Amino acid sequence: MCFCKRKRKEKVNPKNPRFEKIVEFTGDNSVMFTKQDFVANPKDDTIISVIVPPTHSVFLIKDGVLSEELPQGKHRVEMVKRVSAFKREILITTLKVIYVSKTARIQTLWGTQPQQRVKYIDPKLGFQIDVGCFGKLEVKILDAKKFYLEIVASFGDNFLTSDLQDFIRTNTLNVIGNSLRNIINDNNLSYTDFDINLQYIQNPLQTKLKEIFAENYGLEVCGFVIENVNITEENEARINNLMKKQRARETEIDDYRADRAFNEEKKGDEENDERRRLKFRVETAEDRQKVNILDREEDEYETDRRHKEEDRIWDRQDKILDREEKRQDKILDFEDKKQNRDADLAGKAMYYDAVKSAGWSNVKDDKQEPKPPAQQFCSKCGNPYTKQDMYCPFCGNPTPTNNETVTCPKCHKQVPVKNKFCPYCGTNVKKQ
Repeated sequence: MCFCKRKRKEKVNPKNPRFEKIVEFTGDNSVMFTKQDFVANPKDDTIISVIVPPTHSVFLIKDGVLSEELPQGKHRVEMVKRVSAFKREILITTLKVIYVSKTARIQTLWGTQPQQRVKYIDPKLGFQIDVGCFGKLEVKILDAKKFYLEIVASFGDNFLTSDLQDFIRTNTLNVIGNSLRNIINDNNLSYTDFDINLQYIQNPLQTKLKEIFAENYGLEVCGFVIENVNITEENEARINNLMKKQRARETEIDDYRADRAFNEEKKGDEENDERRRLKFRVETAEDRQKVNILDREEDEYETDRRHKEEDRIWDRQDKILDREEKRQDKILDFEDKKQNRDADLAGKAMYYDAVKSAGWSNVKDDKQEPKPPAQQFCSKCGNPYTKQDMYCPFCGNPTPTNNETVTCPKCHKQVPVKNKFCPYCGTNVKKQ
Protein backbone atom coordinates (compact mmCIF):
# COMPACT_ATOMS: atom_id res chain seq x y z
CA MET A 1 0.00 0.00 0.00
CA CYS A 2 1.17 3.52 -0.80
CA PHE A 3 0.30 6.32 1.51
CA CYS A 4 0.36 9.79 -0.10
CA LYS A 5 0.26 12.91 1.93
CA ARG A 6 -2.66 15.03 1.00
CA LYS A 7 -2.08 18.62 0.12
CA ARG A 8 -3.29 20.81 2.90
CA LYS A 9 -5.77 23.43 1.83
CA GLU A 10 -5.21 27.00 2.89
CA LYS A 11 -7.75 28.17 5.34
CA VAL A 12 -9.47 31.46 4.44
CA ASN A 13 -11.54 33.44 6.82
CA PRO A 14 -14.71 34.36 4.93
CA LYS A 15 -15.31 37.40 7.14
CA ASN A 16 -11.79 38.87 6.75
CA PRO A 17 -10.23 37.09 3.79
CA ARG A 18 -7.37 39.62 3.34
CA PHE A 19 -5.48 42.02 5.53
CA GLU A 20 -6.58 45.67 5.27
CA LYS A 21 -4.20 48.58 5.85
CA ILE A 22 -5.79 51.87 6.89
CA VAL A 23 -4.22 55.07 5.46
CA GLU A 24 -5.42 58.31 6.99
CA PHE A 25 -4.07 61.75 7.75
CA THR A 26 -2.76 61.99 11.29
CA GLY A 27 -0.67 65.14 11.10
CA ASP A 28 -1.34 68.79 11.83
CA ASN A 29 -3.97 70.65 9.79
CA SER A 30 -1.55 73.54 9.38
CA VAL A 31 0.46 71.43 6.90
CA MET A 32 -0.69 72.16 3.37
CA PHE A 33 0.62 69.12 1.54
CA THR A 34 1.58 65.57 2.60
CA LYS A 35 2.33 62.45 0.57
CA GLN A 36 2.57 58.71 1.34
CA ASP A 37 4.24 56.24 -1.07
CA PHE A 38 3.45 52.54 -1.42
CA VAL A 39 5.28 49.95 -3.54
CA ALA A 40 3.63 46.68 -4.59
CA ASN A 41 5.03 43.50 -2.93
CA PRO A 42 4.16 40.22 -4.74
CA LYS A 43 4.15 38.34 -1.44
CA ASP A 44 1.76 40.82 0.18
CA ASP A 45 -1.83 41.02 -0.96
CA THR A 46 -2.84 43.70 1.52
CA ILE A 47 -5.71 45.99 0.55
CA ILE A 48 -5.11 49.69 1.24
CA SER A 49 -8.06 51.69 2.57
CA VAL A 50 -7.76 55.45 2.21
CA ILE A 51 -9.75 57.61 4.63
CA VAL A 52 -10.74 61.02 3.19
CA PRO A 53 -11.44 63.55 5.99
CA PRO A 54 -13.61 66.67 5.43
CA THR A 55 -10.61 68.96 5.98
CA HIS A 56 -8.49 67.60 3.11
CA SER A 57 -8.62 66.87 -0.59
CA VAL A 58 -7.17 63.44 -1.44
CA PHE A 59 -5.71 62.31 -4.77
CA LEU A 60 -4.20 58.99 -5.84
CA ILE A 61 -1.30 58.58 -8.26
CA LYS A 62 -1.40 55.04 -9.66
CA ASP A 63 1.75 54.27 -11.65
CA GLY A 64 2.20 57.97 -12.45
CA VAL A 65 -1.44 58.66 -13.38
CA LEU A 66 -3.25 61.28 -11.26
CA SER A 67 -6.82 60.41 -10.34
CA GLU A 68 -9.72 62.73 -9.68
CA GLU A 69 -10.37 64.07 -6.19
CA LEU A 70 -11.79 61.37 -3.92
CA PRO A 71 -15.06 62.18 -2.14
CA GLN A 72 -15.27 62.18 1.62
CA GLY A 73 -15.33 58.70 3.18
CA LYS A 74 -13.44 55.41 2.91
CA HIS A 75 -11.97 54.09 -0.36
CA ARG A 76 -10.31 50.71 -0.91
CA VAL A 77 -7.38 50.31 -3.30
CA GLU A 78 -6.18 46.80 -4.34
CA MET A 79 -2.54 46.72 -5.45
CA VAL A 80 -1.96 42.88 -5.62
CA LYS A 81 -4.66 40.45 -6.74
CA ARG A 82 -4.66 36.86 -5.39
CA VAL A 83 -5.15 34.51 -8.32
CA SER A 84 -4.56 31.28 -6.35
CA ALA A 85 -3.03 30.20 -3.07
CA PHE A 86 0.50 30.42 -4.53
CA LYS A 87 0.13 33.01 -7.29
CA ARG A 88 -0.58 36.74 -7.12
CA GLU A 89 -1.03 39.33 -9.88
CA ILE A 90 0.32 42.87 -9.47
CA LEU A 91 -2.33 45.42 -10.41
CA ILE A 92 -0.57 48.64 -9.34
CA THR A 93 3.21 48.89 -9.09
CA THR A 94 3.48 52.20 -7.22
CA LEU A 95 0.83 54.15 -5.36
CA LYS A 96 1.03 57.66 -3.95
CA VAL A 97 -1.64 59.06 -1.63
CA ILE A 98 -1.64 62.87 -1.61
CA TYR A 99 -3.35 64.89 1.11
CA VAL A 100 -3.96 68.59 0.37
CA SER A 101 -5.36 70.67 3.23
CA LYS A 102 -8.43 72.83 2.61
CA THR A 103 -8.09 74.85 5.83
CA ALA A 104 -4.36 75.40 6.19
CA ARG A 105 -3.11 78.91 5.58
CA ILE A 106 0.43 79.95 4.91
CA GLN A 107 1.69 83.44 5.62
CA THR A 108 4.52 84.94 3.60
CA LEU A 109 6.49 88.12 4.13
CA TRP A 110 7.33 89.95 0.94
CA GLY A 111 9.34 93.02 0.06
CA THR A 112 10.71 94.62 -3.09
CA GLN A 113 14.43 94.46 -3.75
CA PRO A 114 16.44 97.56 -4.84
CA GLN A 115 16.33 96.47 -8.49
CA GLN A 116 12.54 95.93 -8.25
CA ARG A 117 11.65 99.46 -7.12
CA VAL A 118 9.09 101.40 -9.16
CA LYS A 119 10.32 104.61 -10.79
CA TYR A 120 7.86 107.41 -11.55
CA ILE A 121 7.62 111.21 -11.63
CA ASP A 122 6.00 112.44 -8.43
CA PRO A 123 3.21 114.94 -9.31
CA LYS A 124 3.66 117.03 -6.16
CA LEU A 125 7.44 116.91 -5.76
CA GLY A 126 8.19 117.29 -9.47
CA PHE A 127 11.09 114.85 -9.78
CA GLN A 128 11.59 111.10 -10.19
CA ILE A 129 11.62 108.84 -7.13
CA ASP A 130 12.17 105.10 -6.62
CA VAL A 131 9.41 103.51 -4.51
CA GLY A 132 9.54 100.12 -2.81
CA CYS A 133 7.12 98.45 -0.41
CA PHE A 134 6.84 95.43 1.89
CA GLY A 135 4.11 93.61 3.76
CA LYS A 136 2.36 90.27 4.41
CA LEU A 137 0.42 87.84 2.24
CA GLU A 138 -1.74 84.95 3.43
CA VAL A 139 -3.05 82.23 1.08
CA LYS A 140 -4.91 78.93 1.22
CA ILE A 141 -5.69 76.27 -1.34
CA LEU A 142 -8.75 76.91 -3.51
CA ASP A 143 -8.34 74.26 -6.26
CA ALA A 144 -6.34 71.28 -4.91
CA LYS A 145 -5.75 69.61 -8.28
CA LYS A 146 -4.53 72.77 -9.98
CA PHE A 147 -2.32 73.51 -6.96
CA TYR A 148 -0.69 70.09 -7.20
CA LEU A 149 -0.19 70.18 -10.98
CA GLU A 150 1.07 73.77 -11.23
CA ILE A 151 3.21 74.03 -8.08
CA VAL A 152 3.91 70.73 -6.33
CA ALA A 153 4.60 68.74 -9.49
CA SER A 154 7.08 71.33 -10.72
CA PHE A 155 9.20 70.95 -7.55
CA GLY A 156 9.18 67.15 -7.61
CA ASP A 157 9.30 64.90 -4.55
CA ASN A 158 11.33 67.38 -2.46
CA PHE A 159 8.54 69.94 -2.04
CA LEU A 160 8.74 71.94 1.21
CA THR A 161 6.79 74.76 2.79
CA SER A 162 9.74 77.10 2.27
CA ASP A 163 9.61 76.35 -1.45
CA LEU A 164 5.95 77.37 -1.54
CA GLN A 165 6.71 80.58 0.35
CA ASP A 166 9.49 81.46 -2.09
CA PHE A 167 7.19 80.72 -5.01
CA ILE A 168 4.40 82.93 -3.61
CA ARG A 169 6.84 85.73 -2.76
CA THR A 170 8.34 85.74 -6.26
CA ASN A 171 4.95 85.88 -8.01
CA THR A 172 3.68 88.55 -5.62
CA LEU A 173 6.64 90.80 -6.40
CA ASN A 174 6.13 90.26 -10.15
CA VAL A 175 2.49 91.38 -9.90
CA ILE A 176 3.38 94.38 -7.74
CA GLY A 177 6.19 95.45 -10.07
CA ASN A 178 3.90 95.36 -13.10
CA SER A 179 0.85 97.02 -11.49
CA LEU A 180 2.11 99.51 -8.88
CA ARG A 181 3.23 102.16 -11.38
CA ASN A 182 -0.13 102.08 -13.21
CA ILE A 183 -2.06 102.37 -9.95
CA ILE A 184 -0.02 105.36 -8.79
CA ASN A 185 -0.38 107.14 -12.15
CA ASP A 186 -4.12 106.45 -12.41
CA ASN A 187 -4.81 107.90 -8.94
CA ASN A 188 -2.24 110.73 -9.35
CA LEU A 189 -0.72 109.92 -5.96
CA SER A 190 2.30 111.58 -4.41
CA TYR A 191 4.76 109.91 -2.06
CA THR A 192 3.85 112.43 0.64
CA ASP A 193 0.21 111.20 0.51
CA PHE A 194 0.90 107.45 0.59
CA ASP A 195 0.16 107.13 4.31
CA ILE A 196 -3.32 108.63 3.85
CA ASN A 197 -4.16 106.97 0.52
CA LEU A 198 -2.58 103.57 1.15
CA GLN A 199 -5.93 101.83 0.49
CA TYR A 200 -5.95 103.19 -3.07
CA ILE A 201 -2.77 101.14 -3.64
CA GLN A 202 -3.54 98.07 -1.51
CA ASN A 203 -7.08 97.26 -2.76
CA PRO A 204 -6.27 97.11 -6.54
CA LEU A 205 -3.14 95.04 -5.86
CA GLN A 206 -5.13 92.59 -3.72
CA THR A 207 -7.76 92.21 -6.47
CA LYS A 208 -5.05 91.59 -9.08
CA LEU A 209 -3.31 89.00 -6.89
CA LYS A 210 -6.60 87.16 -6.24
CA GLU A 211 -7.31 86.87 -9.96
CA ILE A 212 -3.82 85.66 -10.92
CA PHE A 213 -3.33 83.21 -8.03
CA ALA A 214 -6.80 81.66 -8.40
CA GLU A 215 -6.60 81.30 -12.19
CA ASN A 216 -3.00 80.11 -12.50
CA TYR A 217 -2.14 78.28 -9.28
CA GLY A 218 -5.42 77.35 -7.54
CA LEU A 219 -4.65 79.52 -4.50
CA GLU A 220 -6.95 81.93 -2.69
CA VAL A 221 -5.56 85.18 -1.28
CA CYS A 222 -7.05 85.51 2.22
CA GLY A 223 -5.11 88.55 3.33
CA PHE A 224 -2.86 91.14 1.72
CA VAL A 225 -1.34 94.01 3.68
CA ILE A 226 1.15 96.72 2.67
CA GLU A 227 2.86 97.59 5.92
CA ASN A 228 5.03 100.41 4.63
CA VAL A 229 6.30 102.18 1.52
CA ASN A 230 9.93 103.26 1.37
CA ILE A 231 12.26 105.14 -0.96
CA THR A 232 16.00 105.35 -1.50
CA GLU A 233 18.27 107.45 0.73
CA GLU A 234 19.04 109.79 -2.16
CA ASN A 235 15.34 110.47 -2.77
CA GLU A 236 14.75 110.89 0.95
CA ALA A 237 17.52 113.49 1.25
CA ARG A 238 16.17 115.34 -1.78
CA ILE A 239 12.65 115.35 -0.36
CA ASN A 240 13.93 116.61 3.02
CA ASN A 241 15.72 119.52 1.32
CA LEU A 242 12.59 120.41 -0.60
CA MET A 243 10.47 120.23 2.56
CA LYS A 244 12.96 122.48 4.39
CA LYS A 245 12.69 125.06 1.62
CA GLN A 246 8.91 124.89 1.72
CA ARG A 247 8.85 125.25 5.52
CA ALA A 248 11.25 128.22 5.30
CA ARG A 249 9.02 129.84 2.69
CA GLU A 250 5.91 129.23 4.81
CA THR A 251 7.68 130.68 7.87
CA GLU A 252 8.66 133.76 5.90
CA ILE A 253 5.07 134.23 4.72
CA ASP A 254 3.75 133.77 8.27
CA ASP A 255 6.23 136.33 9.61
CA TYR A 256 5.22 138.81 6.92
CA ARG A 257 1.55 138.33 7.74
CA ALA A 258 2.22 138.68 11.47
CA ASP A 259 4.20 141.92 10.94
CA ARG A 260 1.46 143.32 8.74
CA ALA A 261 -1.23 142.48 11.28
CA PHE A 262 0.89 143.99 14.08
CA ASN A 263 1.40 147.22 12.15
CA GLU A 264 -2.30 147.50 11.35
CA GLU A 265 -3.21 146.85 14.96
CA LYS A 266 -0.61 149.38 16.11
CA LYS A 267 -1.96 151.97 13.70
CA GLY A 268 -5.50 151.36 14.93
CA ASP A 269 -4.38 151.65 18.54
CA GLU A 270 -2.67 154.96 17.77
CA GLU A 271 -5.87 156.31 16.17
CA ASN A 272 -7.94 155.18 19.17
CA ASP A 273 -5.43 156.73 21.57
CA GLU A 274 -5.62 160.02 19.67
CA ARG A 275 -9.43 159.93 19.75
CA ARG A 276 -9.48 159.20 23.50
CA ARG A 277 -6.88 161.86 24.18
CA LEU A 278 -8.90 164.45 22.32
CA LYS A 279 -12.11 163.44 24.08
CA PHE A 280 -10.66 163.73 27.57
CA ARG A 281 -8.55 166.84 26.88
CA VAL A 282 -10.77 169.46 25.28
CA GLU A 283 -8.89 172.67 25.93
CA THR A 284 -9.00 174.68 22.75
CA ALA A 285 -11.55 175.27 20.05
CA GLU A 286 -9.38 173.37 17.59
CA ASP A 287 -9.38 170.27 19.84
CA ARG A 288 -13.14 170.58 20.31
CA GLN A 289 -13.59 170.79 16.54
CA LYS A 290 -11.46 167.67 16.01
CA VAL A 291 -13.51 165.79 18.61
CA ASN A 292 -16.77 166.82 16.94
CA ILE A 293 -15.48 165.74 13.54
CA LEU A 294 -14.44 162.33 14.91
CA ASP A 295 -17.79 161.85 16.65
CA ARG A 296 -19.67 162.89 13.53
CA GLU A 297 -17.65 160.49 11.38
CA GLU A 298 -18.30 157.67 13.82
CA ASP A 299 -22.04 158.46 13.91
CA GLU A 300 -22.17 158.64 10.10
CA TYR A 301 -20.41 155.33 9.81
CA GLU A 302 -22.79 153.65 12.23
CA THR A 303 -25.81 155.26 10.56
CA ASP A 304 -24.65 154.24 7.10
CA ARG A 305 -24.01 150.69 8.26
CA ARG A 306 -27.46 150.52 9.87
CA HIS A 307 -29.12 151.93 6.75
CA LYS A 308 -27.35 149.40 4.52
CA GLU A 309 -28.47 146.58 6.75
CA GLU A 310 -32.05 147.86 6.72
CA ASP A 311 -31.97 148.27 2.93
CA ARG A 312 -30.68 144.74 2.56
CA ILE A 313 -33.49 143.42 4.78
CA TRP A 314 -36.16 145.43 2.92
CA ASP A 315 -34.83 144.34 -0.47
CA ARG A 316 -35.01 140.76 0.58
CA GLN A 317 -38.55 141.28 1.92
CA ASP A 318 -39.59 142.99 -1.35
CA LYS A 319 -38.24 140.08 -3.38
CA ILE A 320 -40.19 137.65 -1.25
CA LEU A 321 -43.39 139.74 -1.63
CA ASP A 322 -42.89 140.06 -5.41
CA ARG A 323 -42.42 136.36 -5.71
CA GLU A 324 -45.56 135.73 -3.66
CA GLU A 325 -47.59 138.24 -5.74
CA LYS A 326 -46.47 136.61 -8.99
CA ARG A 327 -47.46 133.26 -7.64
CA GLN A 328 -50.89 134.57 -6.58
CA ASP A 329 -51.37 136.23 -9.99
CA LYS A 330 -50.62 132.96 -11.74
CA ILE A 331 -53.11 131.18 -9.48
CA LEU A 332 -55.80 133.81 -10.18
CA ASP A 333 -55.17 133.71 -13.94
CA PHE A 334 -55.46 129.96 -13.89
CA GLU A 335 -58.71 130.15 -11.91
CA ASP A 336 -60.17 132.79 -14.29
CA LYS A 337 -59.32 130.68 -17.32
CA LYS A 338 -60.87 127.70 -15.67
CA GLN A 339 -64.07 129.64 -14.82
CA ASN A 340 -64.33 130.97 -18.40
CA ARG A 341 -63.85 127.52 -19.81
CA ASP A 342 -66.48 126.10 -17.45
CA ALA A 343 -68.90 128.93 -18.40
CA ASP A 344 -68.38 128.24 -22.13
CA LEU A 345 -68.99 124.57 -21.61
CA ALA A 346 -72.13 125.30 -19.56
CA GLY A 347 -73.44 127.72 -22.26
CA LYS A 348 -72.86 125.17 -24.99
CA ALA A 349 -74.58 122.50 -22.94
CA MET A 350 -77.61 124.78 -22.38
CA TYR A 351 -77.74 125.61 -26.10
CA TYR A 352 -77.66 121.98 -27.16
CA ASP A 353 -80.30 121.11 -24.55
CA ALA A 354 -82.58 123.89 -25.88
CA VAL A 355 -82.07 122.79 -29.47
CA LYS A 356 -82.81 119.22 -28.55
CA SER A 357 -85.95 120.13 -26.59
CA ALA A 358 -87.22 122.26 -29.51
CA GLY A 359 -86.78 119.37 -31.93
CA TRP A 360 -84.13 121.11 -34.01
CA SER A 361 -81.51 118.53 -33.44
CA ASN A 362 -81.68 117.26 -37.05
CA VAL A 363 -81.41 120.70 -38.60
CA LYS A 364 -78.03 121.45 -40.04
CA ASP A 365 -77.11 125.08 -39.69
CA ASP A 366 -74.36 125.78 -42.12
CA LYS A 367 -74.37 122.61 -44.14
CA GLN A 368 -76.75 122.14 -47.08
CA GLU A 369 -77.23 118.96 -48.99
CA PRO A 370 -75.80 119.15 -52.51
CA LYS A 371 -78.46 119.46 -55.21
CA PRO A 372 -78.55 116.72 -57.81
CA PRO A 373 -77.23 117.78 -61.21
CA ALA A 374 -79.85 119.22 -63.61
CA GLN A 375 -81.10 116.65 -66.11
CA GLN A 376 -81.67 117.26 -69.81
CA PHE A 377 -83.58 115.13 -72.31
CA CYS A 378 -82.39 113.79 -75.61
CA SER A 379 -84.08 115.32 -78.65
CA LYS A 380 -84.18 111.97 -80.38
CA CYS A 381 -85.15 109.35 -77.76
CA GLY A 382 -86.35 111.63 -74.95
CA ASN A 383 -84.22 109.99 -72.27
CA PRO A 384 -82.36 112.18 -69.72
CA TYR A 385 -78.65 112.95 -69.95
CA THR A 386 -76.24 115.10 -67.91
CA LYS A 387 -74.47 118.23 -68.92
CA GLN A 388 -71.13 116.48 -69.13
CA ASP A 389 -72.35 113.85 -71.64
CA MET A 390 -71.27 114.57 -75.21
CA TYR A 391 -73.58 111.83 -76.58
CA CYS A 392 -76.82 110.36 -75.35
CA PRO A 393 -76.08 107.25 -73.27
CA PHE A 394 -79.25 105.52 -74.66
CA CYS A 395 -79.28 106.22 -78.40
CA GLY A 396 -75.89 107.79 -79.11
CA ASN A 397 -77.37 111.01 -80.56
CA PRO A 398 -74.98 114.03 -80.13
CA THR A 399 -76.22 116.28 -77.34
CA PRO A 400 -76.45 120.06 -77.95
CA THR A 401 -74.72 122.58 -75.72
CA ASN A 402 -76.54 125.08 -73.51
CA ASN A 403 -76.04 127.91 -76.03
CA GLU A 404 -77.97 126.23 -78.94
CA THR A 405 -81.54 127.38 -79.63
CA VAL A 406 -84.45 126.43 -81.92
CA THR A 407 -87.20 128.57 -83.53
CA CYS A 408 -90.73 128.29 -82.22
CA PRO A 409 -93.07 127.31 -85.14
CA LYS A 410 -95.89 129.52 -83.85
CA CYS A 411 -94.31 132.74 -82.56
CA HIS A 412 -91.02 132.36 -84.40
CA LYS A 413 -88.94 133.28 -81.39
CA GLN A 414 -85.68 131.60 -80.33
CA VAL A 415 -86.19 128.98 -77.65
CA PRO A 416 -83.32 127.05 -75.92
CA VAL A 417 -82.97 123.50 -77.05
CA LYS A 418 -83.26 122.22 -73.49
CA ASN A 419 -86.82 123.65 -73.16
CA LYS A 420 -89.72 121.36 -74.05
CA PHE A 421 -92.31 124.17 -74.39
CA CYS A 422 -91.93 127.72 -75.71
CA PRO A 423 -91.88 130.21 -72.84
CA TYR A 424 -93.67 132.83 -75.00
CA CYS A 425 -96.62 130.91 -76.52
CA GLY A 426 -96.52 127.49 -74.84
CA THR A 427 -96.06 125.53 -78.10
CA ASN A 428 -94.39 122.09 -77.71
CA VAL A 429 -91.10 122.57 -79.49
CA LYS A 430 -89.93 118.99 -78.89
CA LYS A 431 -92.44 117.70 -81.49
CA GLN A 432 -90.82 119.98 -84.02
